Amino acid sequence: MGKSLGFAIVAEGVEEEKHVAILAAMGCNYAQGFWFSRPQDETTVLKLIAQANGVIPAHKL
Repeated sequence: MGKSLGFAIVAEGVEEEKHVAILAAMGCNYAQGFWFSRPQDETTVLKLIAQANGVIPAHKL
């Protein structure tokens, strides 16, 4: 239904590779869950964001 309304679809609680495959086949745009990463502390998240934005080279993390 969300797709037909033009919304991006986000799945939460993805814990296994087979979930990723099923969601992709269903046209899910985004997913989050333990399959991708366990919860991180604030410092780690800020470093990852800085790295993604090119502020900190990956080898400096």
